[in-house]
Amino acid sequence: MSSRKFNGAMFMEEGDLFFPPYGLDRADWQCQRLAEAELLDGTFTAWLSVGMAHAGQRAQGDGGVAGLPLVRSDGVVIADDWIDFIDKHLNAEVTLTEGGELPDHDDFKFWSATWADGMSAAEVPGACGGWLFACKECESRVGNAELTGESWSDFGSSHCDKYRPLLCIQTSLQNPPAP
Repeated sequence: MSSRKFNGAMFMEEGDLFFPPYGLDRADWQCQRLAEAELLDGTFTAWLSVGMAHAGQRAQGDGGVAGLPLVRSDGVVIADDWIDFIDKHLNAEVTLTEGGELPDHDDFKFWSATWADGMSAAEVPGACGGWLFACKECESRVGNAELTGESWSDFGSSHCDKYRPLLCIQTSLQNPPAP
């Protein structure tokens, strides 16, 4: 779970740079940026879906990580491998930030729009309009990082003007190419 919170357009509370500008690409960029700030190697992807862009496919990872355990930043195993991760039940909560700490905020709900099996829980224009809008009238699905059962990834809904963390998953052992 990210240490920072973002609205439905994937902009950070404290203000933000404007690259990349939109949607899932912006969320992935935010995850990568947070991981690099903690000197974590590899490529990181946001556990987010919209329409046919399922988090389970986007965050599955390359051959280098797909068969490895998914672990929290403190080393606790969340799932034995990717198949175990999307079987709807986790071995442990995903409550820690990329720095291995509990978040400064007390809200463990994170943006998701994804069922626990990795499939999209939101059709376009759901998921805050494709993660483009931070409007009060828009809604998307959120997960709860304190849960390990089926509702860990789809706990309820939230208005898109709210600021919530992201769940960032390492999808490659390789660092992404420089922009």
